[in-house]
Amino acid sequence: HFEALRYTKAGRECVVRGPIVQPRDEDSEQTYIIPTEQLVFGIGIPVVVTGLRYSTSLNGKIGDLRSWVEEAGCFMVHFEDEKFAPRPVRQEYLKIVFEVPELEEATDSTA
Repeated sequence: HFEALRYTKAGRECVVRGPIVQPRDEDSEQTYIIPTEQLVFGIGIPVVVTGLRYSTSLNGKIGDLRSWVEEAGCFMVHFEDEKFAPRPVRQEYLKIVFEVPELEEATDSTA
C-alpha cells in the first residue's frame, strides 16, 4: 500500500509514497503523483466532506471513515461534530485531512 502525503493542483492530484512493506524500508520507497480519482481510501482515514449539492450542511465537516456500505457504494462517515449523525458519502465527495485540527478544550470561565 501507499501513504498519501498531500494534494497538489487544487486537489486534482495527490502525492503518495510507497509501496510500504513490513518491516518498513523507507529507502526502497518512492514518491509518486497520481490523479485524485485513482486514490483508494481505507477505513479510519480522516476526511472532510466537499462538493455535496444536496446535504450541503455536511460540506466542510471533518470525520473519519468507519465502514464501506457495499449496496450504496460509499463510506460511512462519522463526524467530529456529534450533532451530525453518521452518513454514507461517496468517495468523490471526500478529501483526506492531512493535518487534523486539535479540538479546542472547554474553558472554565469561573477560574
